[in-house]
Amino acid sequence: MKQPTPPIEWVDDHIRIIDQTLLPSELKIIEIRTAAQAVDAIQRLAIRGAPALGAFGSLALVVALDEYHSKSLNEAISHLESCRVSIGDARPTAVNLRWAVDRVIDRAIARSSDLENLRDNLLREAHLVAAEDAEACAEIGRLGRELLRDAVVIGTHCNAGRLATAGTGTALAPMYAKFEAGEKLRVLASETRPLLQGARLTAWELNDAGIDVTVVPDAAMASTVLSGEVDAYIVGADRIAGAALVEEGHRPTALGEDDLQAAEPIDAHADPKRRRRIDAIPGGVHAVELRRILRRAACAAVDDGKITPVDGAAPLVARAVAA
Repeated sequence: MKQPTPPIEWVDDHIRIIDQTLLPSELKIIEIRTAAQAVDAIQRLAIRGAPALGAFGSLALVVALDEYHSKSLNEAISHLESCRVSIGDARPTAVNLRWAVDRVIDRAIARSSDLENLRDNLLREAHLVAAEDAEACAEIGRLGRELLRDAVVIGTHCNAGRLATAGTGTALAPMYAKFEAGEKLRVLASETRPLLQGARLTAWELNDAGIDVTVVPDAAMASTVLSGEVDAYIVGADRIAGAALVEEGHRPTALGEDDLQAAEPIDAHADPKRRRRIDAIPGGVHAVELRRILRRAACAAVDDGKITPVDGAAPLVARAVAA
């Protein structure tokens, strides 16, 4: 896999990000050197995707502290408390942002005895947030590749790749893993109107990594699934609570797969060649296994045999109809 362009980087004393509002027509790297610039980047979607916002917001705290030039530890802590709101709540729908900001501030303050310590602890914890997300993405990729070992043509909606995370993505992680392993792969990305995250972002990032990707109109994806051209369909989920809760736009594909199941009750065990066509359908061969694997990939704690999601965990890779 060719070396892709990093969507988020910490360089010396500032953050560099890809301005995603300009993709795919222009690849522009912007520097974030103030708290105001960080909030603006979040609010105008120059940086987006819940896990990516968590990593970005964590680093933005260090930028904000440097900019403020605090004269005492108490003054610095007071400033960080204001940043907890201004940065942490810049995008209320992205749960990872406030979760990460709270975590970095709380842990850094608890471990710090002076100003220098505070900055070092902020930066260390911010890097840890990003590293943990990258590790979660890699695990989703590993498990997803295993589950989709027979799939060649994979469909997806919106953008849940490296532009939206600190790693290779959630829904796109198995695709990166398959490609890196040298497996045959072709990705169909739906437009994702009205902001066209699929056409603009998913298509750009996969092409940037050297992966074969084709943009499909939203209105045509369900019929593409019904035609049998898609081996599996993977999307990111906004929440996992015993079922996958996905954003608007997945319904046509889910209905198309549901129609396929109703029209063609295939015995996958009797006809292995056709197994891939029902792999993503509710109640299909892998439905139970899929839920189990996805929960393993997205959860970081198991309490008395009950899997408990950890706040701020990366949105899971999930097929549109996994629920």
